[in-house]
Formats: sequence, C-alpha cells, structure tokens
Amino acid sequence: MTCDLIVGTGFPFGGEFVKPEDRSQIVVIGVKKFKGPVNTEYSLFDLYKEADPMITNVYTGRTMEMLSVKLIPDPLHSMDEVIDLSDQISSGSIQVTTNEGDYALYALVKVNGFERVIVGAPGGMGPVVNHFDGNAVRSYLDNISDKVNSKIGGFPSNFRSFFVDSMELEGANWKEGMMEEFEKRRGYDIFPYLPFILFKIGRMGNNIDPGYIAEIGPELNDQLNRMRYDWALTNAELFHENFVSVFSKWCTDNNVKSRSQSYGRGYFLVEGSFDIDIPEAETWIKTTEDYQIGDVVPESEFTKYAWDLGRGYTMINKFLSSGARLKGKRLISSEELTHTQEVFNDSFETFKIAGDNSTISGVTQPIFHGFNYSPPEVPFPGWIIWGGAFSERNNSWPYFKLYTDYRARLSALFQQGDQFADIALLAPLSDMWAELGAQNEPFPTNVVPEYQPLVWESIHQNGNGCDYVSERIIRDSSIENGFLHYGPRKYHTLILIEVERIIPEAVQKLHEFVSKGGKVLCIGRLPVRYPGWEDHERKDKEVQNWVEKMKQFPDRFIQLDVPAGNFCEWYQGIQKKYNLTPYAQISSPEPYISQVRYQMVDGDLLFFNNSSNRYNYILEAEISEEITSGKQAWIWDAVSGEKFKLQLTKNRLTLPLGRSESAIIVFNKDTDGEYYDPVPFDGGAASKKIDIPWNVQFQHYDGRIEFDEFEKLQDLKDIPKYTHFAGTVKYKNSFF
Repeated sequence: MTCDLIVGTGFPFGGEFVKPEDRSQIVVIGVKKFKGPVNTEYSLFDLYKEADPMITNVYTGRTMEMLSVKLIPDPLHSMDEVIDLSDQISSGSIQVTTNEGDYALYALVKVNGFERVIVGAPGGMGPVVNHFDGNAVRSYLDNISDKVNSKIGGFPSNFRSFFVDSMELEGANWKEGMMEEFEKRRGYDIFPYLPFILFKIGRMGNNIDPGYIAEIGPELNDQLNRMRYDWALTNAELFHENFVSVFSKWCTDNNVKSRSQSYGRGYFLVEGSFDIDIPEAETWIKTTEDYQIGDVVPESEFTKYAWDLGRGYTMINKFLSSGARLKGKRLISSEELTHTQEVFNDSFETFKIAGDNSTISGVTQPIFHGFNYSPPEVPFPGWIIWGGAFSERNNSWPYFKLYTDYRARLSALFQQGDQFADIALLAPLSDMWAELGAQNEPFPTNVVPEYQPLVWESIHQNGNGCDYVSERIIRDSSIENGFLHYGPRKYHTLILIEVERIIPEAVQKLHEFVSKGGKVLCIGRLPVRYPGWEDHERKDKEVQNWVEKMKQFPDRFIQLDVPAGNFCEWYQGIQKKYNLTPYAQISSPEPYISQVRYQMVDGDLLFFNNSSNRYNYILEAEISEEITSGKQAWIWDAVSGEKFKLQLTKNRLTLPLGRSESAIIVFNKDTDGEYYDPVPFDGGAASKKIDIPWNVQFQHYDGRIEFDEFEKLQDLKDIPKYTHFAGTVKYKNSFF
C-alpha cells in the first residue's frame, strides 16, 4: 500500500501556531462612489469595512493597515487627476471635499492573516501561511518533518509523497518587501497605480461586481492593463519561487516525492507542474436541472453553465497534463468523483464517463476524493463531504471493486507510455491577466475566450493530439526539421487562440519556426503587442515586426476566422485544408467521441471513449501506417482484463462503441490470440424484447420491504415515489 500525507490539515495549510509575521497577506481596495459637491468625512473603520474581502473562510484575528487613500473623478482619464489624501491616514479619518460631478474614493488596504484554513482539524484550523514568503513556508514544513524525524527517525519506505490540496489562497497577493520585488523585476514603481489595477475580491479571491470600480478612459486603461499583467506575472514568479520550489526542495530533502494540485490563482497554468513530482488535476461530478455527466451539452450553453458541464474534467486538466508531459512525466494524478450535489444518486455509469473523460484529458492515476470514511457508530448515512456515498455502508459497495479494477488497469497501462501530441496550443493567458487579472483555476470566473477548451477537444475528436504551451515555453524551445522542440515533445503546428499580447522573444521564436517549415495558425486575431508596461512602445513594435516577417510565409502563417460554432466540424475542415494529418482519421467525428494515443516501448495504444449516456456509435477510423506497420491490432478489455485480436482492412478500424463505452486498441507484434466478436447494440438475432410487467421488491436500508409492479424498467430517480429510495431493489420476471 502506498501512503501520501497531506501537508497540515484542510487547505491551504496553516494553523493556530502560525506567527503573525508568517500569515497570508492580501492588498485589496475599498471604493466609495458618490456625487458631488460634498464636504464629508470617512473614518478608517468605514473604509476598512468597505475593503474587507468577502472570502470563504475569514480569520477573525486578521489585522488591517491603510496603505493609501485617493480621490478620483469618475471616469478617470489621467493619473494627473488623482488627488492623494494619504497624508490624512494618521488622523484616523479622511476629509473629502469636491465640486459637482461623479467621484470615487479609493482605499488601498493591506490585510494580514485574512484567511483561515478551510475544514482544518484542531490545531490546523488557524490562519493560513503566507505562500509568498519562502521562509514562512519552509518553517512550517520543517515543523512537520522535524517532529516526524524526532518520533520515528524519518519517513518509511512505503511513504510516497507529501500532498498539497487545492491552492485556494482567496486572492493572497502580498509579502513584506513586495514593492521592492516588483520594481526589481519590472523596472518601475507600481504603488501609485496599484489601487486602479485591483478588483473587488469575493469568494476564492474571484473578481466580483464589475461595476464596483470607477470607469477608466481608454488611454489610461491600456496603461493599467499592462501594469495589471506585470502585477500578475510578479505574483506568479514570487509564488513559484517561495512556495512551489520551496515545497519541492523540502520533499526532496526528506526523501519523499511532492504531489500537488498545481493550479489556482498564482500558478503558471502550464509550468505550474514542472517542479512537482506528481502533479494532480481535478475531475468533478457536476449536474444541473438540465444537464448531467454524459449529456452532450450544446456549445451555445457554455455562457449559461460552466463549460466543463457534462464532461467531468475541469478546465485545468489539459493545462496541467501538458506541463507534465513537457517534462517527461507519466504519473499524473487527479482528484476524482468530487462533487457536492446528487451524492446519493451516483451511478457507476456516471463514474465511468467522468473517469474516461479524465483519461482523455491526460490523467493516468485517479484518486477518489469521494470516499468518505465513517466510524461504525455514526448514524446513517455517515460522514459525507465533497463526494458520493460510496463506502462500505452503501449497498452498491460490493460492486465498486469492478470500477476500481477498471481504472487500475487503465492507470497501470497508461503510466507505461507517453501520450502523443504534435500540435501545440497557446491560450491568451497574457491577455486574460492584463484585462481581468489571474483567474482562480480550475473554476475561473472567466475563461478567455469562452470557447477556448473546445479547441483542444475538437483536435482530439478528429484523431490528432495536442498540448498547451506558454510564451516562455515557446521562447525556450529549439527548432529542428520543421518542429518546435521542448524537452521530449515536438510540434509541427502551433495554434494561437485569439492571442493579442505576447512577449517578443516568443514571437521571434515563432518566426524562426515558420521560416524553417512549421505552421502557425492564429484564430481570430494576430499578436500585435507586448503585454507589459516597461519599454512597451519598443517591444510593441518588435512584436509587430516579427508578425510582419511571418506574413512572408502565407502558406505557413495563417489567420483563421473565429468559429461560429460546431467546433468538431470546424476543426475537421482545418485539418483537411492545412494538411494536419491525424494518426486516426475518424470518418464521422462527433463531440461525444474522443481519443488519446500513447506510445509504448513495443507499439502504440489508442484509447477511444463514448462520453454520451444515450447515443450508440459505430467507430470507423483509418489508422496511420506509422502505427499499424508490421503490427497486429488488439482490443484490450480493461473491465475483464482479456485481450482479443482485431481484423483491420487496409488499416481501417470498425468497432461498435456503445453509450458510455470505451475501447483500448493496441498495436504490437504479438500474434497469438482469438479474434474479437463484438456484440451488436440490439443484442443480435438471439435477443428478445421483454415487454411484460416486472415485479419489483424494495428492501429499504432500515429493513422495511415494499412491493410494486413496473410496466417497464426505468431509472428510479425519474419516478417521484422512489427518487429518495436507499436500499436494494430486486426485479423479477418470467419469459421464454
């Protein structure tokens, strides 16, 4: 048995013993809008109350410090219009006098120890540690390892890793010396501008109430957007240096691996997993009245619901798994089957669809967050939090092993190979940071653009494979034989998804890539500017000059229109028009059919899944000669563990893929075995439809027995009388 131990208790880690100087810090704004003329006074207490962030888990011992108070006209067109009232702070109140017009008073407030550990156990439910302070982080971690070493002399051999759960820092963004760090990295003093690049902070540090801040004129807005990007970049750098690197080194020093959910505000989305031994993604069971896991959610609904509805994997999974692959990592874990909704209506079909989709997103080891331990003496249903009620108290428990065996076989298999990708995607993360600030992945307030995840999904639905990359990854890549190389990965095509801001070093590398045979496809717009502020005019022109040079290769540097919809069909057209040859040419691609390819030592593996809970599908795909040459095709059954040979005609695979079904197709040099005989969807000639009533016995969990008769079989949750039934059901019928 392998053991992973969470750092601290709850998340993010902290405790009652954390010293005031080591507690998490945040700088926030409080804004008072009003119409002049006025001659009034605001107490610091009133401004502190206005600025106090509305986060999930407030620490009652937090302290506040007023950093600045500024009066501005609304709208604000120039920093020359800002009136600094900070010299009044020491008096305890701010006197405001204005003429007629609209105004806003901006208070910039630092809150120390603002967040308490979420669901912490006794001793670990105090203030959160400052993850931007490397000394505070290391001190907290050493406290753990020192106590273990003093008790048992080190960690046992079967102790695998220390684990860091969700990085829900509620918007933390500060450490002592922050302004000096910023100026050293970005080349200018941001303090006068800081109130105007921040937003109102709510739960999980998300930006709330867009109308809260004053209106900003267009020229000044461009300047503030650039500074907002610089602020987000500096936060990400400091977080990486003071937490990610410190945590990783501490684990190495103690001879254990690091495992971390490497995402959330503060992380670099792709590079966030680079330093972590076992990066972990997150897959949820999400439902609404209209949609559940397994439903094919129309693209038009993404503005109404979370885009990942119906899928399971969150938007971070593909980013995180891409980063892991760029560093050659094969073990990518995922917190799975987490949810807070229909915990007593979970079905194995739901688990399977969500799990298979998680596999498509790049996960190779599920970790079931939803298993809830309950002491025997706790009344039914026991302890339930953030997951389904699948425990030994559930009557489905004897069958849960079938699902875990299935996922274990997939995990053992996929960890032996490398997921294939030859197309890279660059999302407009710099644009997002500039206009909205860093988001709280994996559940961001905004996905930019809204359709962004549909691009990678459509690529896999059409038989190609892709990774996300970043500007810095592109910058640090090499070009060889028309491919962009980074670590063990190489790409013949890069797709930029509405990227407007980009660092010059990255666009220069793109020019080298295009000039040496690579393809760059730009969806919607071309890069036109540098995202930051310092020396931006020169760097803007540098970006534009490299873009103009790429236009000299019109067959390899191409601007695409933003798709109007039906991304699966859209990418199929792009694939054909620009010769993006797939390794699996799927005849009739559908948004609910997807695949991934793994390269093994002795062959290749294709994993296909049907994520629909209602549509059957006949898979017809032409597999590339590169995969099939000199090899036998097999279907490996991860449910039973059996293997069967497949007969391909001219490299063409035909396979029934029923609803919620998956298939592992392996190509290797093995030859001994029986051929696969698929069962038709209708059961074949020997099948018989049972159209007579069923006698049904309900054995309630409390021992009561009830009888009923059903004209036809249907899901109990669709029958009002039995929606909340818990127990065992026996169906009886007689037929010939």
